Amino acid sequence: MDYCFQRYRRSTLLGRPLEDAPVGEKERAEVINRMLRIQLDMIKERTGNPNPFVRVTFYDELSDLLAKGYLRPPVGDNILWTFCCCPP
Repeated sequence: MDYCFQRYRRSTLLGRPLEDAPVGEKERAEVINRMLRIQLDMIKERTGNPNPFVRVTFYDELSDLLAKGYLRPPVGDNILWTFCCCPP
Protein backbone atom coordinates (compact mmCIF):
# COMPACT_ATOMS: atom_id res chain seq x y z
CA MET A 1 0.00 0.00 0.00
CA ASP A 2 1.38 3.39 -0.96
CA TYR A 3 0.52 6.41 1.16
CA CYS A 4 1.39 9.95 0.10
CA PHE A 5 0.65 13.16 1.97
CA GLN A 6 1.46 16.58 0.58
CA ARG A 7 0.95 19.95 2.26
CA TYR A 8 1.04 23.19 0.31
CA ARG A 9 2.06 26.51 1.83
CA ARG A 10 -1.40 27.97 1.14
CA SER A 11 -4.15 25.55 2.06
CA THR A 12 -7.23 25.69 -0.15
CA LEU A 13 -10.48 23.85 -0.46
CA LEU A 14 -11.99 23.83 -3.93
CA GLY A 15 -9.80 26.79 -4.87
CA ARG A 16 -10.77 28.91 -1.85
CA PRO A 17 -8.27 29.73 0.93
CA LEU A 18 -8.91 28.02 4.25
CA GLU A 19 -9.26 30.90 6.66
CA ASP A 20 -8.62 28.78 9.75
CA ALA A 21 -5.41 27.16 8.44
CA PRO A 22 -2.61 27.48 11.03
CA VAL A 23 -0.02 30.14 10.30
CA GLY A 24 2.97 29.00 12.36
CA GLU A 25 5.18 26.07 11.43
CA LYS A 26 4.66 24.26 14.75
CA GLU A 27 0.89 24.62 14.48
CA ARG A 28 0.87 23.39 10.86
CA ALA A 29 3.03 20.44 11.87
CA GLU A 30 0.62 19.49 14.66
CA VAL A 31 -2.27 19.36 12.18
CA ILE A 32 -0.18 17.19 9.86
CA ASN A 33 0.91 14.94 12.76
CA ARG A 34 -2.74 14.33 13.66
CA MET A 35 -3.66 13.67 10.04
CA LEU A 36 -0.81 11.18 9.61
CA ARG A 37 -1.90 9.26 12.73
CA ILE A 38 -5.54 9.22 11.61
CA GLN A 39 -4.69 8.08 8.11
CA LEU A 40 -2.32 5.34 9.31
CA ASP A 41 -5.05 4.12 11.68
CA MET A 42 -7.45 4.05 8.72
CA ILE A 43 -5.00 1.93 6.70
CA LYS A 44 -4.54 -0.47 9.63
CA GLU A 45 -8.30 -0.79 10.10
CA ARG A 46 -9.02 -1.27 6.40
CA THR A 47 -6.27 -3.83 5.82
CA GLY A 48 -6.65 -5.59 9.16
CA ASN A 49 -2.87 -5.44 9.43
CA PRO A 50 -1.43 -3.84 12.59
CA ASN A 51 1.89 -3.32 10.79
CA PRO A 52 1.04 -2.52 7.14
CA PHE A 53 3.55 -1.63 4.47
CA VAL A 54 3.28 2.15 4.11
CA ARG A 55 5.33 4.80 2.35
CA VAL A 56 5.13 8.41 3.56
CA THR A 57 6.46 10.95 1.06
CA PHE A 58 7.60 14.30 2.40
CA TYR A 59 7.34 17.09 -0.15
CA ASP A 60 8.95 20.52 0.14
CA GLU A 61 7.67 22.12 3.36
CA LEU A 62 7.19 18.78 5.09
CA SER A 63 10.91 18.05 4.83
CA ASP A 64 11.63 21.40 6.48
CA LEU A 65 9.17 20.69 9.31
CA LEU A 66 10.71 17.26 9.82
CA ALA A 67 14.26 18.66 9.93
CA LYS A 68 13.17 21.20 12.56
CA GLY A 69 11.68 18.45 14.71
CA TYR A 70 8.09 19.74 14.44
CA LEU A 71 6.82 16.87 12.34
CA ARG A 72 6.65 13.48 14.07
CA PRO A 73 5.62 10.95 11.44
CA PRO A 74 4.76 7.38 12.29
CA VAL A 75 7.61 4.88 12.63
CA GLY A 76 7.56 1.13 12.17
CA ASP A 77 9.30 -1.81 10.56
CA ASN A 78 7.17 -1.48 7.41
CA ILE A 79 7.04 2.31 7.11
CA LEU A 80 9.28 3.90 4.49
CA TRP A 81 9.97 7.63 4.48
CA THR A 82 10.83 9.25 1.14
CA PHE A 83 11.74 12.84 0.42
CA CYS A 84 10.97 14.85 -2.69
CA CYS A 85 11.55 18.43 -3.74
CA CYS A 86 9.21 19.57 -6.47
CA PRO A 87 10.07 22.83 -8.21
CA PRO A 88 7.23 25.33 -8.53
